[in-house]
Amino acid sequence: STNYNNSWGGGARNSTCTNCTFIGNSTHRGGGAGYGGNFVDCTIISNAVRYENYEGFGGGIYNAGNVIGCTIVSNAANYGTGGGVCTCTFVSNCVIRYNAARIGMDPGKSGGYPNNGGGGGAAHSNCYDCEFVGNAVNFGPASGAMLNGSAYNCTFRRNSCQSGCGAYWWPFDLQDCVFEDNW
Repeated sequence: STNYNNSWGGGARNSTCTNCTFIGNSTHRGGGAGYGGNFVDCTIISNAVRYENYEGFGGGIYNAGNVIGCTIVSNAANYGTGGGVCTCTFVSNCVIRYNAARIGMDPGKSGGYPNNGGGGGAAHSNCYDCEFVGNAVNFGPASGAMLNGSAYNCTFRRNSCQSGCGAYWWPFDLQDCVFEDNW
């Protein structure tokens, strides 16, 4: 169902969610579908963070412990960071497609550092065996697929950033990944 929360977690907050579907939820601060907790085998579609001061986090999921086997599609961090997921400890075997961080980093706002915007697919998260396809940021420099985190055995295809890199920016660790047609 469609829910709105004026604070954190539009659909769920600090919960363990298994085989759940989150569609069209939104929040003012972070986690359009959910904030905190764990998400296993969930479908996260068209959720958003709608905060308009460059501080919205995780259009899909924000600040979760585990995100495992999820399909995360068409979520948005409007004026923020991490269209699909943001600040998640362990993201594994997920399909992360067509998510967006709609503003990215603006040198004139919030000090202009990369953690203030970007990462259309994911930001500040550790990702294992994930597929990133068609994620985007419309302002940079930032990254369309992933910003500031670690990626192991992940695939990055057709991700884009208007003024940055299509796939990956500021990695902590990057191992055994495939990059195809990012811009």
